[in-house]
Amino acid sequence: LDAFLSQIPEKVPREHRIFERDGWMCQAPGCFSRCGLQAHHVIPRSQGGGNEDANLLTLCFWCHHHGVHGRKLRCAGRAPDDLAWAIGWRADGPPLLRFRNGTKIQSQRCSIARHPERTIQSDRGKGTQSNGFAAHGTAAARA
Repeated sequence: LDAFLSQIPEKVPREHRIFERDGWMCQAPGCFSRCGLQAHHVIPRSQGGGNEDANLLTLCFWCHHHGVHGRKLRCAGRAPDDLAWAIGWRADGPPLLRFRNGTKIQSQRCSIARHPERTIQSDRGKGTQSNGFAAHGTAAARA
């Protein structure tokens, strides 16, 4: 047993810490996959996002590549307890579904802008509100 234990690396790979924290399951709303898990940077490294645990979450291969990088899913916030999701987002209108911390948001007034530095007008024209989403899915944002 000692010979076996001596071969186990002392430092656990970063991905395994994230997978353990997320229960070894994809964190995309509605997905319960435990296969093909990958660590996803909420704020891409190309946009200044780091490798800290709050910027990483577990996604399955399909949700990561076809969903997020395929521009069907968007995620913003800090993992694991403060994440907002937009599903089926479009450039010409609001996403089909929005979730915040696992709860569906029932708001048709909010839309997600493509650039976080921009603000959007509320439908009543009273000021602006920040969208809180990174410019995910653009060619420059893909990591």
